[in-house]
Amino acid sequence: MDRIEKIQMEGLANTRDLGGFLTEDGRQIRPHRLLRSGELYPATEADKKKLVEEYNLKTIVDFRDDMECSQHPDPVLPGVKAVRIPIFRQEALGITREEKADASEPGKKDLMAGLLELAGNDTFDGSQYMAGLYANMVDNDYSLSQYGRFFQVLLEQEDGAVLWHCSAGKDRVGVGTALLLYVLGIPEETILKDYLMVNEFTFDETETVMQKASARGGEGIVAKIHPFFCVEERFLRTVLERIHTKYGSLESCLEKELGLTAQMRRQLQDMYLEPVVAQ
Repeated sequence: MDRIEKIQMEGLANTRDLGGFLTEDGRQIRPHRLLRSGELYPATEADKKKLVEEYNLKTIVDFRDDMECSQHPDPVLPGVKAVRIPIFRQEALGITREEKADASEPGKKDLMAGLLELAGNDTFDGSQYMAGLYANMVDNDYSLSQYGRFFQVLLEQEDGAVLWHCSAGKDRVGVGTALLLYVLGIPEETILKDYLMVNEFTFDETETVMQKASARGGEGIVAKIHPFFCVEERFLRTVLERIHTKYGSLESCLEKELGLTAQMRRQLQDMYLEPVVAQ
């Protein structure tokens, strides 16, 4: 199986180059072409320079909604085009992006307070809540059509790298990346491994948040809200199973809802794949 590594950055914990992933037909993804990430707001000057100069970044696709973008705007990078493709409508995200972490403004509720309030219900199941959020990506036509726009950006990218991100780089990015890897012919084992690597890459940040949650809500609350800050295989499988139930196959969904024909899928493979060079 492919070795999955993050790009070493000063301020970004979950930025990766998908280059080198092997396809089922013996090709591989071209390096410095397809980058996935969490939000870019914490990027240092060195990080920005690395993305532009070393990775030849040409396009940033932002999957976040208006509120998220206003709170943590993307850096403006020279020669890099910015494209906004929110995967959820503003009102659909709910607690997953509820207000800023800083609740200093009157009437504002910070994210942790919202989570603790939600998890205070004895019947609350954080894992089930997140699985429902993933199902919503399939059940509403808006999200699928937005992923279709993402693929159009990829089809128009003649050279250089495309980087797509949301806030943590795990849910909206996780689904978009899985769909792309499927189109490129990457084996399911690799797709799942790449999806789950977010737990390793963001482990330290998640542990810090869980310690704060324990201090504010008690140790028992941690297990209930932990699924908001990590991924589980069942989340991605919820999407795939929903697609098969609703459309019969992933290919049918790609064509009907994302506008991605078989010819377009072959074009993406020609653009982003290359033969494996023998060592």
